[in-house]
Order: sequence, then structure tokens, then C-alpha cells
Amino acid sequence: MADGTTLVDLLDRAATDHPQRPAWTFDLPEGGQRLSYADVAARTRRLAAGLAERGVGPGDRVGVMLGNTPEMPLTWLALMRLGAAMVPLNPRYRRDDVAHVLTDAAVRLVVARPQHHELLTSYAAVVGPDELESPGAEDLPAPTPTPETVVNVQYTSGTTGRPKGCLLDHAYWTTLGGSMLTEHPHLTSDDVLLTAQPFHYVDPQWNVVAALMAGAHLVVLDGFHPSTFWSKVR
Repeated sequence: MADGTTLVDLLDRAATDHPQRPAWTFDLPEGGQRLSYADVAARTRRLAAGLAERGVGPGDRVGVMLGNTPEMPLTWLALMRLGAAMVPLNPRYRRDDVAHVLTDAAVRLVVARPQHHELLTSYAAVVGPDELESPGAEDLPAPTPTPETVVNVQYTSGTTGRPKGCLLDHAYWTTLGGSMLTEHPHLTSDDVLLTAQPFHYVDPQWNVVAALMAGAHLVVLDGFHPSTFWSKVR
């Protein structure tokens, strides 16, 4: 990987080199969804255009309170295109948790499902993910993120006090993802990864990055269910 490469560069390269290769499969109770690398690149551009129309730009911090659906990582990658950062929010947060994280991170907008809007509107503007995809992707602003551009304000669990926001940049993710290719488990484009962790945790996020860097296929479950987990693995 060349010095200066960002996750946006990697996504665009994957969409050019193997556009129809499966990128993600979301295995959800309401039905499965499979996206190719070309699908992911196109949808992130449309989401980025919708976010830009709402004034999101470089350096902004946008809360994302979504479950294990394609819109969660798509919104993350869309924010990267704008030089903005995602603040992942646990969908089980209650008022005190939300107030602390949104205030501490200076969040200006939250992407969330309608059932969470009432909880969030006291602290930030709120928009649903289904309202964001815009046809104006061709007119998308073109900031030039660097490896040092922050793409996450990732909050700790708060077990020893208030949760603290960790600033994670492109270089953090490419270093972590790259280690999954050059070291154990030596991921390749023939591999399939599976995650059942909630997307507001780091684990599914690095799964996205590692799969992107390897050109591998990531399968996402809605959560961990002991009665069905091994059949899903098979």
C-alpha cells in the first residue's frame, strides 16, 4: 500500500479493480442484502452528497445511531469522502449517555432511525438514513483527506468513568486492516469474514477495513444468536 493511501482511495480502487465482487452480505431477519464493491462505492457517493447538502464538511463530527444494516458502514465511508468523522452511538443509549457523547464530541448532526429521533433531537439535528441518498453525487465536493484525517471519534465503554472519545484516523485503520493481510490470518480475496458484533463497536469496523483491503467478502449478522450461529458460519 502506497504511503498517503486512505480508506477512500482503497474503496475507489476496489470498485475499479473488481466492481462486481461481493463486498458485504447482510444476513438480517427481514431479508438478506448483498452489495458489490461497485454498489458500496456508488452508494457512499450518494450518501456523501446528501450529507454535504446538509452542510457536512471537513472536520465535522456526525453521530450515527444505527444497527447492523448496510447504512451504518455506508454512512461511515460517506463521511470519510467529506473529510468528516463518525461518532458511533449505541442504539441502547438513554438520555444521559446521549447527552454526554453528543456534547463532548460537538456533534452537529445524527443519522438515526425514526424510533430514536425523540431521544436525540434535544442535542442535535437528526436525519434518517433513507432521507440521505442524493442524486447529486457527481457534484460532490472533493476534499483531500490524508492518513492523519480523523474518521472516528470512538467512545470507550465508560467502565471507569465517563466514556472518552478516541480519535482514530485513516492511518489507524489501514495499519490495523493491513496487519490482517500481512500477519495472521493472512486474509486474501478468496476469504469470507463473518461478524455478529454491533457496528458501534470497533470490531465490525475493522472487519470492513480488512475485507476492503483484501478484496474479501464480509458477512454481517444482526447479532449473536447461539441457536443459529454455527449454521450461519457453515
